[in-house]
Amino acid sequence: PVVPTPTKAPAGRITVLIAGMDRRPGETDPGLTDSLLLLSLDRARHSGVMLSIPRDLWIEIPGHGPGRINSVYALGEQNGQGGAALLKQTVGAALGVRVDHVVRLEFNSVVTLIDAIGGVDIDVPSEINDPLYPDSAYGYAPLYIPAGRLHRDGTLALKYMRTRHSGNDFARAARQQQVLTAARYKITQPGVWPGFIKSVPNLIAQLQTAVVTDVNLSDLLDLAQQARDVPDGALRTAVLDGRYVVDYVTPEGAQVLLPLKDRLSTIVNDVFETGQAPATPEAEMARVRVLNGTAQTGLAARTTDLLSKRGFNMAGAGNADRFNYAQTQLVDHAGRPATVKALADLLKVAPGNVVYRPDPAAPAEVEIILGADFTLPTQ
Repeated sequence: PVVPTPTKAPAGRITVLIAGMDRRPGETDPGLTDSLLLLSLDRARHSGVMLSIPRDLWIEIPGHGPGRINSVYALGEQNGQGGAALLKQTVGAALGVRVDHVVRLEFNSVVTLIDAIGGVDIDVPSEINDPLYPDSAYGYAPLYIPAGRLHRDGTLALKYMRTRHSGNDFARAARQQQVLTAARYKITQPGVWPGFIKSVPNLIAQLQTAVVTDVNLSDLLDLAQQARDVPDGALRTAVLDGRYVVDYVTPEGAQVLLPLKDRLSTIVNDVFETGQAPATPEAEMARVRVLNGTAQTGLAARTTDLLSKRGFNMAGAGNADRFNYAQTQLVDHAGRPATVKALADLLKVAPGNVVYRPDPAAPAEVEIILGADFTLPTQ
């Protein structure tokens, strides 16, 4: 496939590729990095972006020919080039960005890190019933997570991130971003960050084999501090989903995803060259739909009328899947951060209740699910 030409990273930006390796306890061979996420922080603009890359993306691997992107790290380890080095080179060429560092982690390290901050609070939009969730011995450990806002420890947060119950890798990537965003929000709370810093020596001892990186400890903590300090609304999340890739079957019969060059270049240029979202909701022209998740009759219609008068591009009102939402949620289906921020500010939606859930077939780019905590703003 044709890929963009690599570009230079703008001054003040640092980009780290986080590679999650699905390797069971006791396994020593280089595993597949089934979770790939670029975290890019712009220190000059005090903004950031998380960009998830699908594991089945079919790209040109330097020195190896075309292949799945999740196999790159293992190839680099096997041929002596180094998994991190080949991964940086491959992803940089495929997306046209400079990758400064790689953090490769095994999934059990996620459990340790999330437990170190006391867990996270996650809003699950619909129940998860996954009877085929894998255990650590090549068997199954059926997983059930109810809908609603629940506190998650590291073990349950990891299961939420890994399950493929929806059959869609894009949705799994969005859940991973949701957990990471919730973790970032958690460490901004009073008292959490100092406690986390104190736990670092113990974490290093626990994670010395589970996390491999070319970033030294002081720089890694500095990156964590920068991610923590990005203002709410200035951290954009995006997934290379069905808008940017197309299904493809290789001559050998493998089902993979080919990048759509023009569309991929558009999102990459937006994220890594400008580093910021459109300045106003008017520029995004996002369609907004209001769904009533409460027992108050007519609340969605009244909210729609108010937002229309405030200048938002409304796409109607309706009922949510249930009427017992405790908290109001904002769901971004298409990467419309300026619209989402304006709505969150106006409707007083907490950062932890803003969810990125990519869905090209959604009837609106942004949906508001009204909860029991919602109060209609006064004119």
